[in-house]
Amino acid sequence: MSITNRVKGWSNFIMAKTSRLAEIIRKRRVISFGELCSEGHIAPATLYGYRKILLARFKDIEYDGENFRVIIKHHRMPNGKEVAVEK
Repeated sequence: MSITNRVKGWSNFIMAKTSRLAEIIRKRRVISFGELCSEGHIAPATLYGYRKILLARFKDIEYDGENFRVIIKHHRMPNGKEVAVEK
């Protein structure tokens, strides 16, 4: 196996893991760092590295030092209209 294929393999694994972590955050809306470690089956030291990727890749996710949360910019009403959410 060439170096390029090994790097691609690691890159795919990291992006898949990052996507899985983003799914967990979106499902829970707000989740603490420790809970994400537990639910995502990832060590805290490793999650610190993934945090940079998560925040750079997924603009709808933010981290305040304790919790990851989904940024909601609009809400869909039952009639189908979208209404801006005030912070």
